[in-house]
Amino acid sequence: MDKFKTIFLRSLLNEAEETPIMPAEDETAFNAALDKGTPPEAFDVQGLGGESQSHYIETAKHWIHKLDQFAEELNGLNPSSLNTQLNEIDKEGSIFRGIVKDQSDDIVKVTEILKAMGEGIKGYIIGAKRQQAELQAQRTI
Repeated sequence: MDKFKTIFLRSLLNEAEETPIMPAEDETAFNAALDKGTPPEAFDVQGLGGESQSHYIETAKHWIHKLDQFAEELNGLNPSSLNTQLNEIDKEGSIFRGIVKDQSDDIVKVTEILKAMGEGIKGYIIGAKRQQAELQAQRTI
């Protein structure tokens, strides 16, 4: 299934690259809808500068680190992780008997979600350099 999903998404991206941002008939309609004396350039959107983008990337990296740290706190192999601690207290005669059975799956799910969030943000960071170059190219047109 992933193979077909990848092919489909790639074809959408290729189609999007071939499609102009504003077809000529849309541009004509847009210009006709403007009030007299309003230049079309007044609606152009200015992107953020490169220094702002790098700040966002550093902020995203910071959050990836925090998400990874919290995932380790929940389900790491270290003795202080929540799942390890629960396994330690889940003993015969303990008031916490059965807690691992009840909570372990939830801990794993939350950890997976945290890791997935971090990986998703990493994907944006990886694509940021390409997107920044594309935005720069659009500004010079």
